[in-house]
Amino acid sequence: MNCEPGAHHPYLSRANMISKRTPHYTERILRGLRRGWTVAKICAMGKAGLLNAGDAPDPNFPARMTIFDWLADADFTRAYLEARRAGCEAMVDELLVIGDDHGEDEDWCISEKTGDLVRTVDHEHINRSRLRVDSRKWYVAKLAPKLYGEHIQIEHKGNIDLVTSRLNEGRQRALGVVQSALTDQRGDERTLRTVIEGTVTVVQDDGSDLV
Repeated sequence: MNCEPGAHHPYLSRANMISKRTPHYTERILRGLRRGWTVAKICAMGKAGLLNAGDAPDPNFPARMTIFDWLADADFTRAYLEARRAGCEAMVDELLVIGDDHGEDEDWCISEKTGDLVRTVDHEHINRSRLRVDSRKWYVAKLAPKLYGEHIQIEHKGNIDLVTSRLNEGRQRALGVVQSALTDQRGDERTLRTVIEGTVTVVQDDGSDLV
């Protein structure tokens, strides 16, 4: 195999070997990202001339992996991420379209019992639509968490009130224990119950006047 520079490689097309980034291709790629398209879709449509009205097929359009190689450039990376975030709006709109589209939720099939042609629910299509929705929801939540992420709000006032209520209940229970201990007398035996730091110490009276 001839490995000299410029030699034809059977596994690399001319487009895959192009690595130079130009403003022409950069703008088309960023425009596709702002539309919520994947890099693979942008490259395929670019080669077919379907990115914009009036475009001609372009066999030299950069390959998918070439665009990822361009991320080594800081300026392109910044523009790439901005376009990705902007594309979240297109994806959110697409989520609504997918969710509202029920045209293919049913399909025609032959009944095994009657042999008639009947309509049945296409569970495979419904599950596929659910997967499309979930993957897009995850994507936009990661790229635009302030807008589309799941926020957990904590009401501080409610938590403080809850703690205060629990403390009051504990105090009331402790007071009841103390009162019950002080009023507990058994026959002639006098018992003094002293509560020290939340514990009850029982002191038996030996009959002397000194306790």
